[in-house]
Amino acid sequence: MARKKKDGLSEGKELVSGTKAAGAKQKVDGNFKFGLAHLPMSEFTAREKRIAIFLLYAKSRAEIAKILELSENTIKTHVQNIFGKTEVKSQKEFMAKYLFGTDDF
Repeated sequence: MARKKKDGLSEGKELVSGTKAAGAKQKVDGNFKFGLAHLPMSEFTAREKRIAIFLLYAKSRAEIAKILELSENTIKTHVQNIFGKTEVKSQKEFMAKYLFGTDDF
């Protein structure tokens, strides 16, 4: 059995694939590109990267707070920063844009 790390993921499990999610589309007309490969991980802090992955796994803020042993207010602040950097307004929109590769949500 794989040992769980504090971030809630098993050791050795890749956090972000370098390839697009299956069926993800790219929108090259204009400034937006969609799909997991276009998640701007380089703009995130280490904590934001972990939280972004949990958001893509559809974890709630409360669940993320429990897993990372942080307060819900701290998670809320990080989520707001993530949404600001990715120009989305909700977890649903974040998932649609970076997991499913679409802006239709």
